[in-house]
Amino acid sequence: MAYADYAYYTGGYGGTMPETDFSRLSRRASAYLDRMTFGRAARPPEALAGKVRDACCAVADEMYRQAQGGEVAGVSNDGYRETYVPSGKTPDARLYAAAALYLGAAGLLYRGW
Repeated sequence: MAYADYAYYTGGYGGTMPETDFSRLSRRASAYLDRMTFGRAARPPEALAGKVRDACCAVADEMYRQAQGGEVAGVSNDGYRETYVPSGKTPDARLYAAAALYLGAAGLLYRGW
């Protein structure tokens, strides 16, 4: 089960990836969050449910960005051209950073629960 749906992704979160990609990647992102939180993301306290939903969207966005080839460095409009640059972080470190932005202060990444 994905922690965010496409309506929230485009409306509340402000994401722009196509729906077909989001439905696939949001399930993978949710599985990634389950692994990172030792299953606590599946049953967060009510106050943290929005953070889990945002983290799912952020991780799905990062997965989509990685599938596209990296971070966009430049875009041309006339002949439509995008230039990608590799980040200094590993792909897993970028996924973790995307999730930690929302879950870090929530305590869901703490290993000692």
